[in-house]
Amino acid sequence: MELKFKMSQSDKIGGVFTSKKKGVNFQLAAKIELTEEEAALCENYMIINDRLARWQYGIGEGDFEIIRLNELVNGRSFSVDSLGSIIELKDLLIDGAKGIANYIAVARQFDGLEVIQISSLGE
Repeated sequence: MELKFKMSQSDKIGGVFTSKKKGVNFQLAAKIELTEEEAALCENYMIINDRLARWQYGIGEGDFEIIRLNELVNGRSFSVDSLGSIIELKDLLIDGAKGIANYIAVARQFDGLEVIQISSLGE
């Protein structure tokens, strides 16, 4: 699995009667690329529709969005108005992708044998 990001920015311009710069808009394009095996496991175990992240994009109770794996497999763009928000979103997507990678690792274990050396875990 690979998680790819492309970040860009554009100037935020004032209202109808002014052309003054009012800040910056940040864009984050994110895409997850799965191997054929990973894609097959995601489909078989219905991981493809699992929640990748819960993104709180505003301060209100309802200002959040559930981001699902299939959205990033298809490629998704986000627009935010602060550098902190883009960093937070990027971190959420990375953590979510790690969680999905863990699901895939567990899915690979079915019909196989997993051996864990207990004595080496504490070292």
